[in-house]
Amino acid sequence: MQYHANAATAPSEPSVSVVVPCYKSGRLLEDAVRSILDQNYSNVQVVIVSQGGDWETESAVRKVANWDKVEVIERPKKNAAAARNAGIRHSRGRYVAFLDADDLWEPGFLQSAIGTLLTTGSDCVFGETEIVNERLERLGYRLSRDLPFATFLDFSECPVHVNTLVVANPVLEEIGGFDEELPSGEDWDFLQRLTRTGRVLVKAKGAAALYRFNRKSTTAAYDDYSRKLIEGVLERAFSIDERCVTAVNEFKYGIGRAHYHLEAFARRIQVGIWTVLEGHMPTGLATPKALLLHWYRHHNAFESVFGGTISRYYRVPLRKARPFVLPLIPTLAEIIEQEISREELNRYGLVPPKRRLEMVLEPELTKDVRRVLGYMNKAKRKYLGFRKAPERA
Repeated sequence: MQYHANAATAPSEPSVSVVVPCYKSGRLLEDAVRSILDQNYSNVQVVIVSQGGDWETESAVRKVANWDKVEVIERPKKNAAAARNAGIRHSRGRYVAFLDADDLWEPGFLQSAIGTLLTTGSDCVFGETEIVNERLERLGYRLSRDLPFATFLDFSECPVHVNTLVVANPVLEEIGGFDEELPSGEDWDFLQRLTRTGRVLVKAKGAAALYRFNRKSTTAAYDDYSRKLIEGVLERAFSIDERCVTAVNEFKYGIGRAHYHLEAFARRIQVGIWTVLEGHMPTGLATPKALLLHWYRHHNAFESVFGGTISRYYRVPLRKARPFVLPLIPTLAEIIEQEISREELNRYGLVPPKRRLEMVLEPELTKDVRRVLGYMNKAKRKYLGFRKAPERA
């Protein structure tokens, strides 16, 4: 029996290959493949990389092999990294996506992801992952929910799930695929190497995937999983990674050194603000986009740099410096716009600099407005004899 879905291919749709590593997944594989074929996206190739397991899994593989757009690769059992790399080599799509055989895509994810790639000009995108149990009951936790985009500095942990990753095929060749020598954490390691090149992962709108948390799965075996992550992934993240030949200088020596560059950039921004307050305009700061975006995204860092510098310059609290600062907001905003255009700010879902500066001042501004209105009302009552209008009978 064949399974048909989205048979017609829209001529404008870029081709996508979806790699599905499969080992002892049983009938869950059928659900995973259906969630791909039921996307409102038709130009897709599904590559099942079967590593055997048990009779139920083998039966499910034989069944989905007869479905439209599905191709099956048989290979000996090694690990998920080897399976994904085999699928990548077999892929023909302009973009490559990944979905584990026991997980699911949410409806509409693929169209949203490809739309994000085309509109932003990026070559890698991710989405939100909902954690569910074996009965698909939602556990109230979403991975990447508060992450509008991701840079190398975000990967001291792994805030992006590989099931939501869609990458341009040439990028996979540049990065070198997944490291087959790692016993675990190969997806985290891959994302570190991907973003160490200075790339920014853009987030697609809407729900992306359901991650089925299974106590029997390898990623839930925490007894030695954490140790392997520390030795195989985290140690590399905080040091030179010889595999990353295209790493940008700011990320070449790892996350720790990248934070040094981030702090140095914040200091240069402070000098720029001081220059504006002195009546001049600073020159370009020549900072990699990934660093600037990471700094700009974090409200506390942004507010402390701008608000703190302005307060120190005038030697007064920020609320007292506001009358002098408000006319300078467009010029202060231009410091950021020298480095990152408004189009790029829109691309990554960030508030324009002028509005961000106004937001820095807003809490105190609101207090001042209330205070002034209070004074005005007192004056009216005292000097103009305003009284509450008597109630009508």
